[in-house]
Amino acid sequence: MKKLLLLFAFTLGTVLPASAAFAISLSLIPSATIINPGDPVTVDVNVGGLSNGATPSLGAFLVEVIFDPKVLTFHSETYGDFLGDTDPLAFEADIITLLAVGSVSLDEVSFLLDVELNALQSDSFTLATLSFLGNNMGTTLLTFGHVDLSDAAFMANSLFVDRFHAVSVTVESSRQSPTNPIPEPSTLFLLGNGLAGLAAWRHRPFRY
Repeated sequence: MKKLLLLFAFTLGTVLPASAAFAISLSLIPSATIINPGDPVTVDVNVGGLSNGATPSLGAFLVEVIFDPKVLTFHSETYGDFLGDTDPLAFEADIITLLAVGSVSLDEVSFLLDVELNALQSDSFTLATLSFLGNNMGTTLLTFGHVDLSDAAFMANSLFVDRFHAVSVTVESSRQSPTNPIPEPSTLFLLGNGLAGLAAWRHRPFRY
């Protein structure tokens, strides 16, 4: 009976999801949390908790990032190279970026073998970097919407994400009245004339 239980436990362990022993996380890491209107800010989309150079490695992902379009304007995205070269001519990965009002979805599928991805990936790395511009003053929460991660196996298994780390970015104006304002040209002209008159008065001849 004891041998049967051990055999059942071993068999069960072989069919568990690939991420069962890993605490996989997704994080948003901004270059700044406070910016001015019109200023740029980048946000790294990071994955963590994978195996370091071993199975499971990440073979595909779909990650949606949600933000307030009144506060931030989406500008561009740059994918990392941990799932392969994103150049279509390299035929190592396929990427698709879907834009909607207040969200951007990053979709990448790798064509590399699991041994190749194991060599490329560590336990944590950047999936992509998003670029935004400050729009109107306010604070927006950048968070995750729909998320789907898969390993690099031929019959891909879903990887469960059990921790999500969102972030807030504030757009505010730092314009303040200068403490020592620069004189306008008319003010400088009057000041110059006054100094010239004072100098002439001091050097005029004294009459008895």
